[in-house]
Amino acid sequence: MAEKKKDKVYQILNKLEEHDKNFDEMRMKFNDVLTGQDKIIKELETAREDRTFAIGKDREQDRRLDGLEERVQKVEVKVG
Repeated sequence: MAEKKKDKVYQILNKLEEHDKNFDEMRMKFNDVLTGQDKIIKELETAREDRTFAIGKDREQDRRLDGLEERVQKVEVKVG
């Protein structure tokens, strides 16, 4: 009877070790996924910064063009 209990305990321990091993593998895979997401997030942040910079540049160029259009119109009026 004691031998059966001993075998049962070993079976349980083996299953626990197997579950622990599977858990470690899942943790490593999850870590890889998070690492990949970190790279994607960094790229998205860079893209957002680039877009913000580009929008600012576009607005600045629009203001300059508007100013130039006004100057051209004034010159055209003077030249006639």
